[in-house]
Amino acid sequence: MIIFDFDQTLVDTSPVKALRAAGNWRAVMARAGAKANETFHIGDQPEDTEASRAAAVTALGAAWGLEDDSLLVASKPDQIFDSVKKLSKFFDAAI
Repeated sequence: MIIFDFDQTLVDTSPVKALRAAGNWRAVMARAGAKANETFHIGDQPEDTEASRAAAVTALGAAWGLEDDSLLVASKPDQIFDSVKKLSKFFDAAI
């Protein structure tokens, strides 16, 4: 299972904390029959890495588009990608 984190838009009024809640992810993974060790979360903020760890899923950093990725790097996701193409190649090999 792949979980993409996303920035809120004017349409989405949910608090970011709720969107990143590990319990919500576990419920979705259970419903989909996905195991934590087979689930990837892609995010561009340190809080995304923290959420990945809380849900025991693989944390992937999305650094493309970031002017400064130092906070993302410091959060130590399992891997960091500086382009969608590199992320795509990762999934081609991993899945």
